[in-house]
Amino acid sequence: MTTTEGPKLTGVLGIGRSCYQLRNFIQQRFQNLRFSNSVPQPALSLALTKFKPFGHKNISMDNTKEIDPKDFESTFNNMRTFQLVHNELKKDFELICELAKNKIEDIEIAKPLIRGCIKELFSLIEADIYLLNQFNPYLGYNDRDDFTKKFKKTFKHHAITFKKQGKNLKFNSSHFKLLLIQKNKRDQVTHPKGRDSIRVQKADLENIYDLFTKYNSFVSESMTNIFISTKFNLF
Repeated sequence: MTTTEGPKLTGVLGIGRSCYQLRNFIQQRFQNLRFSNSVPQPALSLALTKFKPFGHKNISMDNTKEIDPKDFESTFNNMRTFQLVHNELKKDFELICELAKNKIEDIEIAKPLIRGCIKELFSLIEADIYLLNQFNPYLGYNDRDDFTKKFKKTFKHHAITFKKQGKNLKFNSSHFKLLLIQKNKRDQVTHPKGRDSIRVQKADLENIYDLFTKYNSFVSESMTNIFISTKFNLF
């Protein structure tokens, strides 16, 4: 969070007091938040790192999105919601996948677990797409658009906003085909047209877990060291 010298700012002492008061407010407001290591929470680190008392230079962060002061809290909360939902669904996937691995020698027991893994991963991805667009929507975002369009536009826009174009290009060039193959598999097991649609085996578990590791790494890198910034007149 950065401060700006508005037209009513007078006196170094007054500025110093206001800076510390605002800093204390931020600390009190968010003191109970604890952040997981799974997907880094970017907003608070900016609020407490970029905000400096008078006489200190602002930290230069290119991967920062400027936010209108009136939208700062809602944007922060939406970013926080993204983190919480992503990490909870990530744990769900990992749990189901572990159960499936443990039962893989008894394939009849493993089959519903494998199908559950496939569905759960795309619940995670679709939740990520929706929640990213709650704090940084691409132009013309519509939740009813098809999956491929939303995925590409969401992460491209996020990459442009926060200077993560290299991460986005790397994922799309190396792993997007795998994503589409598994998306097709998810559609089949979710809306089966016959027994072939729901047929799964050990290789399907390996493939969906492979996509999970690549996607989760991509999202974690995309959310690391990103910041939001706003400006307040102190008086």
